[in-house]
Amino acid sequence: MAEPLTGTAPKVAFLAVAVLDDRTLLAWSTAQGAQVELDGVRAALSKRQMRDVAVGKHYNFSTNGQTWHVVGDERGLLFVAVTVVSYPLRHASGLLTELASQINGRIADKALAVQMEGGLNTDAKNILAKLITKYSDLSRVDQLHSTMTKVIRFF
Repeated sequence: MAEPLTGTAPKVAFLAVAVLDDRTLLAWSTAQGAQVELDGVRAALSKRQMRDVAVGKHYNFSTNGQTWHVVGDERGLLFVAVTVVSYPLRHASGLLTELASQINGRIADKALAVQMEGGLNTDAKNILAKLITKYSDLSRVDQLHSTMTKVIRFF
């Protein structure tokens, strides 16, 4: 069984929304205490590194002690999460699904119209920050982790 991912280090370090076609970063948020360089994000998402991104397919890769999770949608957006390596894939997938749902439900039309780096940071700031907080505490998204956290706190 996987460890419950307890402790104070951010489990979800970074979230972003980008344009699938040209990989422009429209919005991003970094967890408090996490270090993610935007130049590194641009490089990792570049067409040189990720030539083809199939809509709906969850891509993940690990580097420098972090795992990157990327999924593209039918509207032409990319959703990105950077987590600790031990972060469960099912929760990373759930995070990206919820991120896509919230962006598409609230500001997707603006996202597709803006097409400028950072152009959605103001509109997406609260969405990204809330999802980082929610998914960094797995006891909020998974009953098993909630129980394990309670057991660990008891001892």
